[in-house]
Amino acid sequence: MIAVIDTSSLLSLVRYYLPFDVNNILYDYINKKFESGDLVIIDRVYDECRYTAKGVVTEKMVFLGDKQFKKATKLPLDTSSLIAPSPQRFFNMGDNYCAVMSQKSQLLATEYESQKGTCMESADIKQILLCLNLKSKDENIEIAIVTEETRDGNDKKLFQKIPMICSQVGIDTMPLPKLLATYTDISIDIS
Repeated sequence: MIAVIDTSSLLSLVRYYLPFDVNNILYDYINKKFESGDLVIIDRVYDECRYTAKGVVTEKMVFLGDKQFKKATKLPLDTSSLIAPSPQRFFNMGDNYCAVMSQKSQLLATEYESQKGTCMESADIKQILLCLNLKSKDENIEIAIVTEETRDGNDKKLFQKIPMICSQVGIDTMPLPKLLATYTDISIDIS
């Protein structure tokens, strides 16, 4: 399975898991998952990690910033030229499924289009586009976005959260604890 990890999950990993990883077992394991391509980070998420919570993710997960690691793994993945397999359909989906209608109705058409354009360039949408592209090349691929976001509440934002959008386009999501539970080839003792 390929897991595309978002900023919130990486932040949770360094805040709530790695402090108990005194022998660096989990740290090394996560590093190997990135190296093997089982765990993926995109450029937009990497950039968010550098600035979120004073850069604690890139500070604690030093390998993410290592030039040799980046060159060998081609991470973070460049999403600058990433487009949807069916661009018009995906763009229309933004209007029909991604936008929160009660918020959309409060905006002028130009304001909405501007915010929609910004949303389509966000880390969230780029992760979804990556998954859609990988699935279009191999429909049997197991892929999921790892996020701590839930479908509940939208904080009065114009666009839905990752899990809601993913449910509309057929992409799985999971929180970090579920991802770690799928890794059956590691045993961590935090006692």
